[in-house]
Amino acid sequence: MGCPLEQYGGGAMQQGTILESEALPFFEFTYGVKLQKVGFITTDDGRLGCSPDAITEDGGVECKCPQPPAALKYLLEGVLPPQYAAQVHGSMLVTGRSHWTFLSYSRQFPAFVLRVDRDEGIQTKLRAALDAFLARFDAAYAKIKALKDAEAAAHTAP
Repeated sequence: MGCPLEQYGGGAMQQGTILESEALPFFEFTYGVKLQKVGFITTDDGRLGCSPDAITEDGGVECKCPQPPAALKYLLEGVLPPQYAAQVHGSMLVTGRSHWTFLSYSRQFPAFVLRVDRDEGIQTKLRAALDAFLARFDAAYAKIKALKDAEAAAHTAP
């Protein structure tokens, strides 16, 4: 769109951002894993990207610091919460890494740490869905660009 979009940032999200600064060092120290903070990572063609909370030698980390009810739910269920599945598997797709760690951190409960291994079946489905999205995106972008160019030409014509 040529300009930044508004971003959501409620109190719970701000708290999560603050807690993440202690969650990642906790994970690094407790599990003896060297974490590297990175920015936005893209595929070689620049079409897809992700912003991991950290990467490891052969994996990455997605850290969530939810409110206590959600943290307890994740801990008791012991599975990757479905709302983060696309993010975790998408990060593996973009980076090519073999696994990702989902970390749910709360001061009230033990941390929930789950290693998620790369699943080629999921990767294939995700890639197909993203390719279909990119095709629709490219078509919409081309249409909007053509309309914008036509509008600009109409305003500059004598």
